[in-house]
Amino acid sequence: AAVYSIIDRDMPVIVDGPCEANQVPLEIGELQIWSSNSAEEPGQIFLRAYRGPHLNDSITLLATLDAGLMRWLPDGETSIRKILPSYQYDLRQILPKKLRASEITQINRQLERSHLVERWLDDPLTSLGNRSPRAAAGDKAAYVPLMAAAYLIHSITSSEESSLSLSDYLEPLGLVPLPTTVVPEDNSLNNLSVIQLFQIDVASLNDDGIKQALNRALLVFNHAFLKKVITTVADHPQVMSTVDKHKVYRGMIQLCLKESNPAEALEWVNRYRAALIESKELTFERQLMVDVNELSALAFDPKVETLRPFIQKLRQTYAAKIPQFEAILTDILQTARLPELVAPTIALPGDSMSVTPSSVWATNQPAEPASAGKLWLPGS
Repeated sequence: AAVYSIIDRDMPVIVDGPCEANQVPLEIGELQIWSSNSAEEPGQIFLRAYRGPHLNDSITLLATLDAGLMRWLPDGETSIRKILPSYQYDLRQILPKKLRASEITQINRQLERSHLVERWLDDPLTSLGNRSPRAAAGDKAAYVPLMAAAYLIHSITSSEESSLSLSDYLEPLGLVPLPTTVVPEDNSLNNLSVIQLFQIDVASLNDDGIKQALNRALLVFNHAFLKKVITTVADHPQVMSTVDKHKVYRGMIQLCLKESNPAEALEWVNRYRAALIESKELTFERQLMVDVNELSALAFDPKVETLRPFIQKLRQTYAAKIPQFEAILTDILQTARLPELVAPTIALPGDSMSVTPSSVWATNQPAEPASAGKLWLPGS
């Protein structure tokens, strides 16, 4: 078998440095070629397009390249020819290898607007009578399906960690968000639809209502709504005392990091550390977790000259006690595209310890044999 990516433009010369969003090739489909089990039967071709409008383009391109080598059969004979349209509004881009995480985020946000919002606005939808949202805008009879389509695409892209807001889809159509949902007097949210749930004023709920909102938010997992709920939970001490505050803080930090918002992630790291200190729960294990989250945020858009001492400090604190720490560190730095910080061999001035590429700590004196007492064990 062989798998080929279909991209939307010729592959440019990828340089090791910043580039513009309009230079980035996007993967719009995939072609899978499978050999047959016998000489009597032909092989199979599977064609998939990630976005609907590209499906016909991919078929046309494939037919152009055919040159009589393939036998095209009716659509019904799916054992030979399968066309699998998919409306996955994700971005599969081909980027230079040495871009920083912040540079990738900047490009992705430009691509989100041009390849998600703009494509969706001009993409014919069956719910709109095969008209595009832009073509249906202004038609009073299409208001309900148009609003539903906008909320649906925002929900899909929000679940995919997109930075786009609901207004990004509504404003080009001259639409405004639905009014705030009126919550029943008993603050019960069980009978609300997902769209109604997203429109509630979480801060106006009582403590029980906020806990219900948190449970629904975790179930639905819409990033924008979940962040709004977690922020409200963190601002209500009575609610925080009844939930797992560690999951609340860690969840918020991870949401901010997934949205490529390091400044907000650092704010929540500091709030989590302060809460642990106040409750006298800053154990070694939780200190490690907080420091690793802080590193993830700092590495997003780093000043390497200040990040290097921070990494060295983490190594001094954790590497001798946690054998897997170097692997954790390497994963974070590779994700942030900072390979030059993965295994430095230069110690800070006055530091008697150094790090070798094998991730084993060594001192200027012969090391003593390792013992279980020198290792940190979970719960100790």
